[in-house]
Amino acid sequence: MKAILTPDISPAMGLVIFKPSKELLPLFQNGRVVISPELPHLKHVVSGPIPNAKQPLANKRGLEGFFNADEVIRKLGGICMLTEYVKTLSNGQCQATEEDEDKYHFHRFCALHTESGVVWVCHHHDNHYRDNGATEALNELARNQRVEWVIARICEALGKDYDHVLSLQELCWWAFTHGAAHLLTDYIMREAAGMQTRMDEIKSEYKESETIVEHYGSDYSFLDDCCSKYATHQPE
Repeated sequence: MKAILTPDISPAMGLVIFKPSKELLPLFQNGRVVISPELPHLKHVVSGPIPNAKQPLANKRGLEGFFNADEVIRKLGGICMLTEYVKTLSNGQCQATEEDEDKYHFHRFCALHTESGVVWVCHHHDNHYRDNGATEALNELARNQRVEWVIARICEALGKDYDHVLSLQELCWWAFTHGAAHLLTDYIMREAAGMQTRMDEIKSEYKESETIVEHYGSDYSFLDDCCSKYATHQPE
């Protein structure tokens, strides 16, 4: 958690006083905190908790398989760390979606593992979803929380700040250095390398009818000369 606070300075006493809101008090419960000057991109952000950075890669086409891979979760710390992250996000509340008609909540909570990730729900809704299956909205929430955690953990592994916006090149670098490059599509790697991209996947083998020659390079210009000479010397 990070926050922007306005200090009340008393030069004569040599004191600086901060008045955080109730939601920011947990920031000071561990004792020491880091204080730094306001960053330029936060000039227009109101005092209080610093909002999470918007991560464009969270919804980028071509990364769905990477974010959904259990291997990525294991390499970033495992399902237990993801569950703790989701528990923190829930702020002690059941994450059952508003589309549920049943508004009752039990006072105890647990992690519910859906096909898309993890959500934090009360025991009552845990039983409900296990019997009836997770709703589309709940799966979407689980997916978003999973992707947020993956991106946050990669930023942490790369030594970036909490509000850092992860680039595609940085994500690919992490994948290559942690043995997860095989989970990236050819399209994503070509884009990260600045090469011309295409959504159709490159196959290891092609039929002759599928081969399309876009152009000949300069090294193969002699083929045109050979073909023209061959055509010229053909008997009538």
